[in-house]
Amino acid sequence: MKLYTGELVTWSDSVKGSGRNKGKDFPRTFRGKVYLVVLANTQPFEHVPDGYRLAPYSFKGRIMRTHESYVVAVGNDLHWPPANALHKVDEAKELAEAMSRYVNGIGNPVEDVVEHLSQDHRTLQQGITKFCVAWLERCAHKHLDGDFDLRNQASAELGAKFIERMTSQERAMPFI
Repeated sequence: MKLYTGELVTWSDSVKGSGRNKGKDFPRTFRGKVYLVVLANTQPFEHVPDGYRLAPYSFKGRIMRTHESYVVAVGNDLHWPPANALHKVDEAKELAEAMSRYVNGIGNPVEDVVEHLSQDHRTLQQGITKFCVAWLERCAHKHLDGDFDLRNQASAELGAKFIERMTSQERAMPFI
């Protein structure tokens, strides 16, 4: 799997701790962004960049790896996990799952989320509206395909009415 600088990744390790973690068993799960792509047979750093520190256990003996690898920033800590331990985070899937969990909770007021979003930067509000329009378009397609039942019929019908009343140009959200 090829990764690029800035991509969000996770990995776990199963090293037994030492120092303040002595005696604690792991695995620990980490989540961070790819900070640096390290070519095969090269060292990631001669000097640690300002504002960062090397995470314990990540640069054991400053060995070289015979394959492309990745330095990952978790906060200000730089880690150099084995490339085959890294998993790219699917942020869209995580967001969809979080939204589903939230709306599934009885008593979780949607209005609270709307209020928080309305305080966001205006360019981001435009992006959120684009997201909502895309959802209504998807609901319209479900209606057109007959892919609904009583549980999502109102959503499918609302989407169909929305699409019916507006052209694709009217629904488009410009990036400003």
